[in-house]
Amino acid sequence: MDRSAGPFWPGSARSALLAVPVVLIGLLILLGVMRASMDWPSERNEGKILIGIFLLAILPVLLVLFGSLADGGEVEAFGIRVQFPAAERQAREIAVSPRMGLAPGVPLNDSSTAAILDTLQEAARSDVAVVDLEDGRAWWETRLLVLCAGAVRLERPKAIVFLATVGDSGAGTFQGWATPAALLDRLLSRPALRRSYERALAVSRQWDQAIAGTEGGIPTLPFASPAAIGYAHFFFPGPGGERNPFASEQVLAVEVGNLESRREHGVLTTTRLKELFQPVLRREAAVVDARPNSPESWQQKTLDTDEQFIPLVHKRGCYECLLSREQALNEILRALTTVETN
Repeated sequence: MDRSAGPFWPGSARSALLAVPVVLIGLLILLGVMRASMDWPSERNEGKILIGIFLLAILPVLLVLFGSLADGGEVEAFGIRVQFPAAERQAREIAVSPRMGLAPGVPLNDSSTAAILDTLQEAARSDVAVVDLEDGRAWWETRLLVLCAGAVRLERPKAIVFLATVGDSGAGTFQGWATPAALLDRLLSRPALRRSYERALAVSRQWDQAIAGTEGGIPTLPFASPAAIGYAHFFFPGPGGERNPFASEQVLAVEVGNLESRREHGVLTTTRLKELFQPVLRREAAVVDARPNSPESWQQKTLDTDEQFIPLVHKRGCYECLLSREQALNEILRALTTVETN
């Protein structure tokens, strides 16, 4: 049985090829009847009509090819295979480096914040950020605050997944997921983190009012606090006056670095994760190898929830991926509408 060849043609690639001579002969017969009965088209326009007939005849094949090009893949029929490279896409998931890429025990400061820019840039190009707490020493609340604040401001990533090394389940065990906005709100319930966040926000808002410099020079502030002026090298690091898109997060990193220096960073263990984020943490997941009609399957979980994502895990809780509900619904509809022919 040949399945659907793509989103634009409901039948198989074989049926698209078979449709070409059928459509072509049918249209040529229709053209001959119209010439005999209506004396149309004229000899002047006959060439254009024939070109149109040919294009209509090969339309099924074009639809199959366009469907394959849209998402990468291949078309095969009558022993002939045409393969297309998958379209280049932005990464959908990224595993965020422990401690935001810094060495263990090193607090954030003016110089070390540059090291976290690559991590922030990668996270901002992804839909999902995966944070592995490992044995409970890999992440601090201060670092998570920087990640969540950037995600909320840039609107990506859209979800943050937490993993940990847990007992018999081992490494990479799924602990739950949440939106960055929900996590940020819970983190700001800590007064010390809120003060750091508000100070960084105040500095960023002042630099939002910067006036363009003359002849490509560094922009200046019409009015500013000494703290804001001290962070000028974050917002405009080069001589060309181009703004650093992650300057706000760098300022926040320095602010929370003061907490880290005083060992007030807050270690994220699995126990602390549940204490702090229990109200917003989504822990229910679908099992990868579950039967399609079982309650644990991703198909059933998709239909039972209105959440944006459905986590997929293996039977022992090891994380596989975060499935977009939109993608899952498309897969279910595709399965329901697949045309099969003998």
